[in-house]
Amino acid sequence: MTGDYGAIYATAGKSVVLYSTSTCPYCKKVRALFAKNHVDYTDYVIDKSRSAIASFKDLKGGPVPMIFIGDRKIIGFNEKVIMESVRKQQKQEAARNTGRI
Repeated sequence: MTGDYGAIYATAGKSVVLYSTSTCPYCKKVRALFAKNHVDYTDYVIDKSRSAIASFKDLKGGPVPMIFIGDRKIIGFNEKVIMESVRKQQKQEAARNTGRI
């Protein structure tokens, strides 16, 4: 699903945002994937934080993991889709940092 998620990134301070629970096995897979690929992200663990669950509800969150990367909202764990989105976002950020956008 695509959209403008700029407000989420502004609040998180990162361009990759994960909404997760502490016990979700797919959330753990996302964290491991991000760690393996050195992805800088914010993790809102909704069963550990009142503000995280409030934000999650405001976004009409449902299943976790719920991941925001660039203009994409990804529900669930699909390594290929997640990493394609991460690479696209990294390229856009690199281009912005070098003044090409």
